[in-house]
Amino acid sequence: MDIVRTYVYNRTRKYVIVFEPQIRTNNKAYYLLTAYYLNRTYGVKQIEKN
Repeated sequence: MDIVRTYVYNRTRKYVIVFEPQIRTNNKAYYLLTAYYLNRTYGVKQIEKN
């Protein structure tokens, strides 16, 4: 089973937040995996490329 993660990118603050879905019996929730600051220009280019 493939797990599709959700990436939220805040361009003004250069932060990326990564969520992963967790499917339980009757509900679907997203859990925060990580959040990080893109302090290098290549990180910003990589995120904006996708």
